Amino acid sequence: MFTESWLREGDDAVRAELCPDGYKFMGRNSIRHSGGGTGIMYRDSLNVKRTNGGLKQHVRGPTHIHGHILDLVVTRLAENIILNMPKADHYLSDHAAILCKLTSSKPLITVKEVKYRRTKSIDISALSREVGESSLCRDVLYNSHPDILSACDLDSLTCNYNTTLSGIIESHAPLKMKTIVSRPTVPWYNEDIHKAKLLRRKAERKWKKTKWEADFQLFKKRRNHLTHLLNEAKRKFFTDFVEDNSSEQGRLFRATRSLLGKNDSTLSFPDYDDKSLLVNDIARFFARKIIRIRDEIDSTVIAVMDTVPKKSSNKTCNLDPMPTKLVVKLLDHLLPVIAKMINSSLFGGYFPQTWKKALIDPRYKKAGINDFINLRPVSNLQYMSKLAKRAVFDQVHADLQSEHDLYPLLQSAYRRGHSTETALHKIYNDLSMAMNRQEVVLIVLLDLSATFDTVEHSVLLISGEYKFWDPRNSTCVFCVIPIWTFSVCLVR
Repeated sequence: MFTESWLREGDDAVRAELCPDGYKFMGRNSIRHSGGGTGIMYRDSLNVKRTNGGLKQHVRGPTHIHGHILDLVVTRLAENIILNMPKADHYLSDHAAILCKLTSSKPLITVKEVKYRRTKSIDISALSREVGESSLCRDVLYNSHPDILSACDLDSLTCNYNTTLSGIIESHAPLKMKTIVSRPTVPWYNEDIHKAKLLRRKAERKWKKTKWEADFQLFKKRRNHLTHLLNEAKRKFFTDFVEDNSSEQGRLFRATRSLLGKNDSTLSFPDYDDKSLLVNDIARFFARKIIRIRDEIDSTVIAVMDTVPKKSSNKTCNLDPMPTKLVVKLLDHLLPVIAKMINSSLFGGYFPQTWKKALIDPRYKKAGINDFINLRPVSNLQYMSKLAKRAVFDQVHADLQSEHDLYPLLQSAYRRGHSTETALHKIYNDLSMAMNRQEVVLIVLLDLSATFDTVEHSVLLISGEYKFWDPRNSTCVFCVIPIWTFSVCLVR
């Protein structure tokens, strides 16, 4: 427990630096320029909550070199977890360490079961040969089926695609399960730090055995040396990381979140012992949220080329029948199948049912708030579903931008060379220019909740029909609108 800290509201990086791996920090910020804050550091496996009143402080002797009691051990009055009176140990600094025995047991090692496939050991030549000889590819290449399939035939083809690839990947790389122990690791840990930890531990054991002052000073020297090596290793790692990825803003933002301790997205709802009940309640919450928001609101041929898969993300979803990186390697055999499925979908204005299923990964908007309203649903789709959307996007984007220049001048989203960064530069420049002209500036920011989920599609189609496309060819847009289904997944 920290009885005095100098942490302020914006010191997230300092808090993250204070906590070793596997620990968290909770506290009250300082309201003055120095001192006045309090806090507690605890293992992340413990369920720690804020409370008011009903507490007892157990330390009775001085804990500071000037005789003050500044280090505390506090428990609830109703709990009896202290076995003996806490006492001050050696002064490793101007504060003494407080030692006491607790009735609580040591937290169990975190273990989890993971599913995996040995995809790196697959013989790509044998896999490619089996895919090419499958009925899926032979029927598309050699049978006299129409180029554009009906809705029923398209559903059958997509189901055959998923079944065939699932069976082939299962024979080459069966799904296996193993149990692993979760241990905190850091990327800057090196051999010098490992040796320094061994020397520190050796000096500590010797000091505790002899109780000599010389051994105590040697222990402090080894401890300070280890701290110095850790700080230097971390500083060098982040410096090199920023330099190596200065052109990749995405990786830099993710590293910043990790540095500030904001990347802990593990869901924690202690009131739920049954995980099935938890995911069902989350799914119902997301569905009802969209319905509630909507209730509050007033009421061409696409040819799939081989460049479309290359432009799409190669991430794999658990709904995919085969890992995406393997599908990309087998495009020589699968591209005709993919082309027929997507062309049939867009020609007939029908989106296959298997493409409409999403796997929801709920993530915290803000850390530390265990409430469904603080969850953000991240949808994971099948690779084929994303390919179909990419094919449509490429055609519509080329038509809006290159051929007719219909994009709004100030739109920053979904445009190459535009981002929140360029939008902020534009706003900052406009503000500066207006202030130079001695004008009064007012900014109005509109925050829409669940924007894309609450789009009124009938209004969207009418607007698009009026401005952009012929109503006779609007079925390719309408085919995506019918109800989607989703499942909630808690394991990443």
